[in-house]
Amino acid sequence: MKTVFRGVALFALLSSVPVFAEGPRGLDRNVDRGKPLIVDGVQYERSEIKQFSDREEMYWVAAQDATYGFTTKEGVTAFGEERAKPEGRLKSAVGSLYIGNNCAGFNKNVGCGGVDWLPLCTPNSIPYIANSWNDVISCVETGPSIGKWTTLYKCYNYDPGPPEGGNCSHILWVAPGVLLDDLNDFNMNNIVSSIRFCSNVNAFSCT
Repeated sequence: MKTVFRGVALFALLSSVPVFAEGPRGLDRNVDRGKPLIVDGVQYERSEIKQFSDREEMYWVAAQDATYGFTTKEGVTAFGEERAKPEGRLKSAVGSLYIGNNCAGFNKNVGCGGVDWLPLCTPNSIPYIANSWNDVISCVETGPSIGKWTTLYKCYNYDPGPPEGGNCSHILWVAPGVLLDDLNDFNMNNIVSSIRFCSNVNAFSCT
């Protein structure tokens, strides 16, 4: 490894989630697994991400250029101050067959298999995911034109947990046009309970 420089709520949809027709995969997706992994300023092999998956407190940013991990709220918030907005998707990229360009889609299966998707489009949010989708999300894909970070929380009502960490201290920010096909890598599999779109990466606030 090497050291690098830091550089409306939508309740109605949850009871009757639309089913999207399954189409061919293999489009030009920005799959997270092929990117560098940088945790607290130190670069690791992507395969080493599992060593962080069991931490009680962990914050992940799936950006366009790399996957960033932070072990403290202060660390991820400082990173967010350097990156005020998420990057846009490359113009040559192909959008998803499942979700709109201004939406994010959530799937219950690792690898995003099957046809059952939960869509969420800006400016909507879900502070309290209903039982049919609570604690079952395993895969997320974000549209290329969202313009904000799709932000997933372990607890209801976007609760980040107390300042010193704790049970709710798992947050994942996903840039536009990114596919995370296995949330086990981020210790977020089957635990997501609230979702919203944020223009900033900040463990204490969302704008």
